Amino acid sequence: MSEITHLDAGDQRLKESIQRYRRMVQTVQDGVMVLDAGNNLLFANEQLAEMLGCTVESLLGEHLSTLVLDGDFSGGADGQRRPRLTVSEQRELQFRHAEGAEIWGLVRSTPLFDAEGEFCGVRASVSDITALKRAEAEVSRLREQIESRSLVVEQRVQERTLQMEDFVATVSHEFRTPLTSVRGYVDLMLSDPALPPEQREKYLMRLLANAEHLTNLLNNLLDLSRIAEGHIQLDLRPVPLRDVLSQLEEAMTPQFHDKRIDFMIELGALPTTTFTLVTDRESLIRILSNLLSNACKYTPAGGVVSLQTELVEGDTVWFMVTDSGVGIPLSEQGRIFSKFYRGSNTRRLPTRGTGLGLAITKSLVELLGGEIGFVSQEDAGTVFRVSLPLAPELSKASASDSSS
Repeated sequence: MSEITHLDAGDQRLKESIQRYRRMVQTVQDGVMVLDAGNNLLFANEQLAEMLGCTVESLLGEHLSTLVLDGDFSGGADGQRRPRLTVSEQRELQFRHAEGAEIWGLVRSTPLFDAEGEFCGVRASVSDITALKRAEAEVSRLREQIESRSLVVEQRVQERTLQMEDFVATVSHEFRTPLTSVRGYVDLMLSDPALPPEQREKYLMRLLANAEHLTNLLNNLLDLSRIAEGHIQLDLRPVPLRDVLSQLEEAMTPQFHDKRIDFMIELGALPTTTFTLVTDRESLIRILSNLLSNACKYTPAGGVVSLQTELVEGDTVWFMVTDSGVGIPLSEQGRIFSKFYRGSNTRRLPTRGTGLGLAITKSLVELLGGEIGFVSQEDAGTVFRVSLPLAPELSKASASDSSS
């Protein structure tokens, strides 16, 4: 009986304490709640109810676990209630809003004790810090984004550094090889003043070949630099396709003839007497001559190389260079447009190259607003396709010429 009296006395003191704080807490800005020892709400002010989107009456008697999203306030493993808000502390809790939203509250709790020193409840204030938590989440997201971008930038810098080191090493090798050859032939000629004329001529021709190789390498490097820095000046104007193809045929035919390779230009259904496209003439000729030179280099005697043109849907012209050469190994096709790349099967051939032609070609095609691609099979040949846009007004004219 004394124990029951003791409990009743404790409850009475708690009720009196609630009454004392009721008038005071209605005037503060924060939410206020009083819990009993089992974490059931005995009191809540209007601010807390408004914060949670409900009424004070609906809160009274509710267990804290029905209001809070994080934490288990139902009890311990032994079945006895073990409320977490039992000491003076400050912590962040996530509350349920009546409409389903999540509300973050900064909870400052103070335990309540009866006259015998027994724990009998908790008094707590709740500050709405939802906006602050959202801001923290946004800051965290931005920080992660910045760190991720910084990592990407760092990786790119490392890649560029490795590429530059590889580039310098490759360029050094490409220059050193012909220069060593040049020096060797010069030494041979100087060491033997009585060298037979035919032998002297042979050495001079090799010196000339090495000089041309060095000149091509230097010009290609300068072109790559100008393209990378945006210093290529395009002279865009209507270009008659017939003139371009005639120039290519005249320039390239001797190379194919010397290697005994059949070379042909197929015009498809294009109206070549009137067909024009707006482009940079010199860049277009360079693109096609690079592709034809490659085809000539890597096609054996008796092979066939062709240049085909085709108008697609009236606004795009295709150029296709087809050869019956050595092809590109499947495992190496992803590197075909890389600087200084030469296929493993081409390095065994007697032809020389800098490995810059296709890299320059791709850059020029993209500068002209086009695309380049290829299909290839080792020992069966390669087809390169370049697509370039036409000026809209000229596309209509070309289409009408074709239909007539």
